[in-house]
Amino acid sequence: GFMRKSMPLIRYEIGDSIQSTDYNVTEDSIPLWPEVGEINGRSEDLVWKRDGSRIGYLCFHATKNVDGINEAQIIQKGYESFECRLSIRTNANKDEIEDQIKEEIVKRLDTNIFIEFTYMGFIPRGANEKFKAVVVEFEPSDQ
Repeated sequence: GFMRKSMPLIRYEIGDSIQSTDYNVTEDSIPLWPEVGEINGRSEDLVWKRDGSRIGYLCFHATKNVDGINEAQIIQKGYESFECRLSIRTNANKDEIEDQIKEEIVKRLDTNIFIEFTYMGFIPRGANEKFKAVVVEFEPSDQ
């Protein structure tokens, strides 16, 4: 555990996002470690809504009940603009897949969207060879 001095602590950036609320301190008021407040989850999986709130696991929820998908990736290009990259089985019904995905995204974001579907045999990995289910390719603007 973390309390054992012989336990190595290996740190690396995983993309998680949290809010620090305070610091635990010794009796002499020396800060030891930050206290964790709200856990926001992986920043790469959080889609921006126009009101400034964020939605997580959009690709998972949009595709979990859809038959015929091998892999899916959702790219946010604007608040209501998306690209959905799909690798599907040869006998899959593209129209049904597209309708189900769009319906779920609209339901989760509570707004109409534009979504472009791109079909490929294999969805490319990032520079570190990790698969990202959601990619946000724009910077939100202040209203």
